[in-house]
Amino acid sequence: PDQALIAMGHAYLAAGQLSELSERRVLGGNQHALPAELFAAADYTALGHLHLAQSPAEGVHYSGSPLPLSLAEANYNHQVLEVTFEGGKLARLERIPVPRAVEMIRLPQSGLDEALQAIEALDLPACPQEAQPFLEVRLLLPKPEARIRERVLAAIGDKPVRLARITTSYQGSGQGLADGAGQRRLDELSPTEVFRLCYQRQFDGEPEAELVASFEEILEKVKESSQ
Repeated sequence: PDQALIAMGHAYLAAGQLSELSERRVLGGNQHALPAELFAAADYTALGHLHLAQSPAEGVHYSGSPLPLSLAEANYNHQVLEVTFEGGKLARLERIPVPRAVEMIRLPQSGLDEALQAIEALDLPACPQEAQPFLEVRLLLPKPEARIRERVLAAIGDKPVRLARITTSYQGSGQGLADGAGQRRLDELSPTEVFRLCYQRQFDGEPEAELVASFEEILEKVKESSQ
């Protein structure tokens, strides 16, 4: 009597949210996820496994990982939970933030020139290498660019920051072959038309003439080798 029933577990609840990039589902369709009702009889349930702090059901809490496990968690406040029980019931729940030893900087998604300007504008205090923040550069480009990493490193120069990642997305249409070309069948398209459509799916605009010429040169070599 007057004692709280506290449950603890390492589990993935069906209502839980995954942390972007730092964890993945082991089975498709959340087949290994448990229902939150499993812990309905407990006064408090403390769970581990999911990295984000969250409460998927009343009285059920993930405190989350105390340290960031991916760059996507740069703006996430990591924490531990302190709970107080009185008379066998939860009286208080306090979220205690975990200090971050190393900061993470994620630049807003932009074009390469804008990203380089943002890097050059970084004003960071000098510190030992092990304390320097990690930097993620996120690019949105109309087409592939040459020497991206080299240009990013040149912009960083001797700034007290560590380049952790460059992520690149492209401004393509995202359409599949069946979505464009007036719903034409694949066997009605020439190989060069298929190449153009695939390029437009990922990148903005038409492929340059030199790129099309290179594709057609490869195509001819393939045809010759198959004869």
